[in-house]
Amino acid sequence: MRQLNLVRRDEVKNLALKHKDRDELIRMKREVASSLVGRGVTERVRLTQAYEKKRDELQKQHDSVRAALLEHKS
Repeated sequence: MRQLNLVRRDEVKNLALKHKDRDELIRMKREVASSLVGRGVTERVRLTQAYEKKRDELQKQHDSVRAALLEHKS
């Protein structure tokens, strides 16, 4: 997320150099902000899926270790 903020800041700086018209600059800033939100949502979904996958793998490992422990005890 921090990287996305840095990229957005650079994009806004570049826009300020290109667009001298205030209304056009504001419109472009809005477009950059909305694209940033889209990228943030996409990244969050990707990270959430990776987290869920890792959590499921760890749960399976935990269950197998627990089963082995119960088998060893009895």
